Amino acid sequence: MQALSSLGDCRPRCALMTCTGIGAIFQLAVYLQPMSAETGMAVGPLAGGWIFDTFNGYAWLYWGSFAVGLGAAAIALVFPLLPRHRLQPA
Repeated sequence: MQALSSLGDCRPRCALMTCTGIGAIFQLAVYLQPMSAETGMAVGPLAGGWIFDTFNGYAWLYWGSFAVGLGAAAIALVFPLLPRHRLQPA
Protein backbone atom coordinates (compact mmCIF):
# COMPACT_ATOMS: atom_id res chain seq x y z
CA MET A 1 0.00 0.00 0.00
CA GLN A 2 2.93 2.32 0.66
CA ALA A 3 4.05 1.99 -2.97
CA LEU A 4 0.63 3.08 -4.26
CA SER A 5 0.45 6.07 -1.94
CA SER A 6 3.85 7.31 -3.08
CA LEU A 7 2.63 7.51 -6.69
CA GLY A 8 0.21 10.27 -5.79
CA ASP A 9 3.05 12.54 -4.76
CA CYS A 10 4.59 12.53 -8.23
CA ARG A 11 1.73 14.16 -10.15
CA PRO A 12 1.99 17.68 -8.69
CA ARG A 13 5.76 17.70 -9.16
CA CYS A 14 5.45 16.48 -12.74
CA ALA A 15 2.84 19.14 -13.47
CA LEU A 16 5.05 21.84 -11.99
CA MET A 17 8.06 20.71 -13.99
CA THR A 18 6.12 20.60 -17.25
CA CYS A 19 4.49 23.99 -16.62
CA THR A 20 7.76 25.78 -15.97
CA GLY A 21 10.03 23.97 -18.42
CA ILE A 22 7.99 23.53 -21.60
CA GLY A 23 5.15 25.15 -23.47
CA ALA A 24 1.45 24.51 -23.07
CA ILE A 25 1.07 22.53 -26.30
CA PHE A 26 3.83 20.11 -25.37
CA GLN A 27 2.40 19.83 -21.88
CA LEU A 28 -0.94 18.85 -23.39
CA ALA A 29 0.79 16.16 -25.46
CA VAL A 30 2.62 14.84 -22.40
CA TYR A 31 -0.64 14.34 -20.54
CA LEU A 32 -2.82 13.17 -23.45
CA GLN A 33 -0.52 10.39 -24.65
CA PRO A 34 -0.84 8.20 -21.53
CA MET A 35 -4.55 8.94 -21.35
CA SER A 36 -5.05 7.79 -24.94
CA ALA A 37 -3.06 4.61 -24.28
CA GLU A 38 -5.16 3.84 -21.21
CA THR A 39 -8.37 4.50 -23.15
CA GLY A 40 -7.21 2.11 -25.88
CA MET A 41 -6.53 -0.62 -23.32
CA ALA A 42 -10.02 -0.13 -21.90
CA VAL A 43 -11.85 -0.07 -25.24
CA GLY A 44 -9.78 -2.79 -26.97
CA PRO A 45 -11.38 -5.84 -25.35
CA LEU A 46 -14.87 -4.43 -25.87
CA ALA A 47 -14.24 -3.65 -29.53
CA GLY A 48 -12.50 -7.00 -30.06
CA GLY A 49 -15.41 -8.88 -28.51
CA TRP A 50 -17.90 -6.98 -30.64
CA ILE A 51 -15.91 -7.72 -33.82
CA PHE A 52 -15.60 -11.41 -32.88
CA ASP A 53 -19.33 -11.70 -32.17
CA THR A 54 -20.30 -9.81 -35.34
CA PHE A 55 -17.99 -11.54 -37.84
CA ASN A 56 -17.70 -14.96 -36.10
CA GLY A 57 -13.92 -15.05 -36.11
CA TYR A 58 -10.66 -13.28 -35.48
CA ALA A 59 -9.73 -12.63 -39.12
CA TRP A 60 -10.96 -9.03 -39.07
CA LEU A 61 -9.04 -8.36 -35.86
CA TYR A 62 -5.82 -9.51 -37.54
CA TRP A 63 -6.47 -7.36 -40.61
CA GLY A 64 -7.37 -4.39 -38.44
CA SER A 65 -4.18 -4.64 -36.40
CA PHE A 66 -2.19 -5.06 -39.61
CA ALA A 67 -3.71 -1.81 -40.93
CA VAL A 68 -2.95 0.01 -37.68
CA GLY A 69 0.65 -1.25 -37.85
CA LEU A 70 1.02 -0.01 -41.44
CA GLY A 71 -0.38 3.37 -40.39
CA ALA A 72 2.07 3.59 -37.50
CA ALA A 73 4.98 2.72 -39.80
CA ALA A 74 3.86 5.36 -42.31
CA ILE A 75 3.65 8.00 -39.59
CA ALA A 76 7.12 7.03 -38.32
CA LEU A 77 8.57 7.33 -41.83
CA VAL A 78 7.09 10.80 -42.34
CA PHE A 79 9.12 12.33 -39.55
CA PRO A 80 12.80 12.75 -40.44
CA LEU A 81 15.47 11.56 -38.05
CA LEU A 82 17.05 14.35 -36.05
CA PRO A 83 20.80 14.73 -36.42
CA ARG A 84 22.74 13.46 -33.43
CA HIS A 85 25.09 15.92 -31.79
CA ARG A 86 28.42 14.53 -30.73
CA LEU A 87 29.91 15.73 -27.50
CA GLN A 88 33.09 17.72 -27.84
CA PRO A 89 35.99 16.73 -25.61
CA ALA A 90 36.70 19.23 -22.87
